[in-house]
Amino acid sequence: MKGSDRIAVLIAAAGSGSRMGTDRPKQYIEIEGRTILERTIDVFQDHFAVDEIWVAVPPPDVSSWKKILKPAAKTDKIRGVLPGGSTRQETIRLSLATIALSPPDYILIQDAARPFTSPALIDRVVEGMREIGAAIPGLSPVDTIKRQTADGLVSETLDRSSLSSIQTPQGFRFDWIQAAYNEAITAGRTGTDDSALVEAAGYPVRVVSGERQNFKITTPEDLIGLSSPARRVGIGHDTHKLTNGRALWLGGVKIDFPQGLSGHSDADVVIHAIMDALLGAAGLGDIGRWFPDSDPAYKDISSLKLLSQTAKIIEEAGWRIENVDVTVIGEKPKIRPHAEEMRQRCAEALGVSRTAVNIKGTTTEGLGYCGRGEGLSAVATAGLISRQTLP
Repeated sequence: MKGSDRIAVLIAAAGSGSRMGTDRPKQYIEIEGRTILERTIDVFQDHFAVDEIWVAVPPPDVSSWKKILKPAAKTDKIRGVLPGGSTRQETIRLSLATIALSPPDYILIQDAARPFTSPALIDRVVEGMREIGAAIPGLSPVDTIKRQTADGLVSETLDRSSLSSIQTPQGFRFDWIQAAYNEAITAGRTGTDDSALVEAAGYPVRVVSGERQNFKITTPEDLIGLSSPARRVGIGHDTHKLTNGRALWLGGVKIDFPQGLSGHSDADVVIHAIMDALLGAAGLGDIGRWFPDSDPAYKDISSLKLLSQTAKIIEEAGWRIENVDVTVIGEKPKIRPHAEEMRQRCAEALGVSRTAVNIKGTTTEGLGYCGRGEGLSAVATAGLISRQTLP
């Protein structure tokens, strides 16, 4: 049950991740379309005991942190994004000073590179933190632990039953952790984790059960087996009426035909169907949401431009276009003579190979509005695959 106290979370995401050997900090590496940092934020965003979230990032990223998160990211608990320091300890100290302007009762401090923390583990830390004042998750070592001398000789075999390998989140009374960090400055003390400073300040710390899955992603080997590309499929449909006095555009190609399709833009049913299929597969609504026909900016615009913008939206949402397939429905004009050029134009706008685009036509044997030549329809399917940016 949620208590009446206020619990904050501080996610330490200001490191460079040098041991990962990538061209960007490891917290921004993606696993199945979402960054490690996003996944870690989600863990606490969704936990009922957490009231607010603070994130410490490299100083250059503070002003642009929203671009780091996907459009679908839930961030209503985030109270601030703070600049980190030159070390993890300095990052936490600086962040605590800002959070202290409106201090919570308790705080959980979490490594950004632990995206697999479970709600049950958080529950155990919160319970221990409330009872004792400080709690940390730990695991009993499974390997034999030996102490060695400087020249590599074994000096002692340690008793594993009294040892723990410590994880995060680590939970503390806020006044305790702030006092511990202030004392560390005065004493010139450093610690390998937050609880070491709390212990040194004389406060009791309880170890609760950690979890094997709550490992810290540190090296490329830690990513092996974590990422299997996610796939999505979407369906799009569009219909426009044929009318006099308009050019006919299909698949980005101007076709010699006595009538054109009526609409706010160039009314290209092929491209509009592709756009709806892509947006649907990504779970991003439909063409009307992104390009409303009430906006004069889209009056008579080339749908190829809209298709390029849609491809960018899909990419920013963490997806890569795998293929699109379109069927144009109508008696005339015949699609086959123009299909290859349509494929090429659409592929260029989407930034994919021509082989990833298929366009074909069919008739309704004279039935319905398409059969009577009153309009044209198009139905499209699109396949997306999560963008893989792992090393």
